Amino acid sequence: MTTWALVAVNARAQCKTRLARVFDPATRLALVRAMLEHVLVTAEACAAIDRVALVSPEQEGSARDRLLIRDRGRGMNLALQTAVAHACQAGAERALILPADLPRLAVGDVQAMVDASAYGVALAPDADEVGTNAIALRLPTRFGFRFGAGSFAAHLAEAQAVQGEALVVRRKGLADLDRLEDLALLTGCAWAVRAGLDAVSLRLG
Repeated sequence: MTTWALVAVNARAQCKTRLARVFDPATRLALVRAMLEHVLVTAEACAAIDRVALVSPEQEGSARDRLLIRDRGRGMNLALQTAVAHACQAGAERALILPADLPRLAVGDVQAMVDASAYGVALAPDADEVGTNAIALRLPTRFGFRFGAGSFAAHLAEAQAVQGEALVVRRKGLADLDRLEDLALLTGCAWAVRAGLDAVSLRLG
């Protein structure tokens, strides 16, 4: 079954603004780019993924080597609907939606989401079970994306309405880095250590 991973990220300079009071712009941009590269490389390393595409308003850095499905400025939800339609038209039978801020994402986490989608829409909640950190679903689909405030409950309701069921996947590797307290997720991450962006290097932990 052909599976696409769609990695969603805003314009890099607009990402992680909550961290602006502890990081200068250059450090914050370096962190965003390094996390994005980690998510892309991890998705590409999973045998269950046949194609990886970037869903974003811009394409720069190492992301230039990846397929870009451009966010035309109408919001991430519409951009993802467009990306899923593109993947479906290209022959994809499943889609995995990943944000670019999963610092501890591992190949096993990607595989777990893909496996769960065999039984319905698979959803990974954030730590508070308020937001949504990943979605996997079979194609074609009428599923509508509801990223924003309270997205996890909205996505659960959408999955139940469209497919009658939703599987919730809770894994440490699907935790996102969004708040200052989430910076501890960087501790010991190999990619962050190499980039000098782990919590120890940044004197945060």
